[in-house]
Amino acid sequence: MKEHRPDLAIVDLSLDTEDGAALIADLRARDVPALAYSMHKDARHVEGAFAAGALGYVTKRELHGVLVQAIRQVAAGHRFASPIAAVALAQHATQSHAEPGARGLSQQEREVYQLLGKGEGTYEIAAALKISTRTVESYYAASLSSWA
Repeated sequence: MKEHRPDLAIVDLSLDTEDGAALIADLRARDVPALAYSMHKDARHVEGAFAAGALGYVTKRELHGVLVQAIRQVAAGHRFASPIAAVALAQHATQSHAEPGARGLSQQEREVYQLLGKGEGTYEIAAALKISTRTVESYYAASLSSWA
């Protein structure tokens, strides 16, 4: 029997009998892109989904257009954080970096996080700041690893 490989999986983090993050990690191991779709809007859940391998995160409190945008971005292999998720991450980054001993953010990093908080995507941020999408993604990835 031919194995089916979906283009994308939309995973709720709060499953009845399973852990959504574990399912995302399993999907990642099978090279299936995952989009987390959750009622949780705090940075801990957003960060956990990305750490498990999700390419995107959308809260259930977003307008339906945000989910459609996320599906398109993740299906194309890009990362996506919905506006509510991006604000949670930006607030967490601000609080984390405000703690004594935390490294300060460069002006460019601050601009990237501000635009993320406004719901801008990787491509829009890169274009607005005249930097590469890889630079935007590296700032994002560095912030996730520093919160662990």
